[in-house]
Amino acid sequence: MWHWFDHPGFSLPVVRRRLGEELLDLVQMTAKLLATQGRSFMWNRSFPSTLAYDGARRRLYKAGLVAYRRGAGKEPVLRLTAKGERATDDIFRPERWWQRRWPGIWYLMVYDIPETQRSYRNVLRHFLRRLRIGRLQGSVWITPRDIRPEYDDLVKAAGIKSYAYLFEARTVLGLPTEQVVRSAWPTDLLEQCQQWYCENARRNWDALRLKQLPQKSLWACARETNRAFRAVMALDPLLPKALWPDGYRGAEVIAWHRRLLGELAGQLE
Repeated sequence: MWHWFDHPGFSLPVVRRRLGEELLDLVQMTAKLLATQGRSFMWNRSFPSTLAYDGARRRLYKAGLVAYRRGAGKEPVLRLTAKGERATDDIFRPERWWQRRWPGIWYLMVYDIPETQRSYRNVLRHFLRRLRIGRLQGSVWITPRDIRPEYDDLVKAAGIKSYAYLFEARTVLGLPTEQVVRSAWPTDLLEQCQQWYCENARRNWDALRLKQLPQKSLWACARETNRAFRAVMALDPLLPKALWPDGYRGAEVIAWHRRLLGELAGQLE
């Protein structure tokens, strides 16, 4: 039996996916990829105004987060939507993040949410991770991306101003940028995963090009390729190129993924 992405001493974090979601991912990826080749392919406590609140709530919902206020002095509520759990778009278009210019400013969000609001705190952490913001220390989160709009929406729709502050900084205790990146994101694990993916993708590509695999196994390859790619990209902060640490292989991962799916698409037509 052919093991598409396998290594005896290494395994990726498990990403559980429903078949329908996998199909949507594959269609999204391959449709964009193959359209450029001229082919089509389908797989068989602070709310300034009601207006401001409603607008912020809509934007957060679109970003994958439900936020709403409650009466009788109760704290506001945060909840992730199914879209927020999936968060597929960024991983299929990483170049739009890599190519952004970094003006040398870090955005640091610092919060202190009481234990009685554990659910609120946990959802906020999940949302920050979904935005690929790095956890520098404890409740100190950092990103090179200007998150003032997201923070403002959280202030208006979710009362985050009661718990948090957002700072701009040009340096973090005088640390070099690569050290900041490596402190805030799991770069060592990411680089291991990227190497693992590229090595397996190259092996599978060679087998496909040599027509060594039976037609009936190609769909399994497509599914496993996408699962492995998602697991690797889940770790990637998608930083601007100016902040890439030595050893980062994100561009190589996306190139191999597109190449492999393109070959699979051609053989499955």
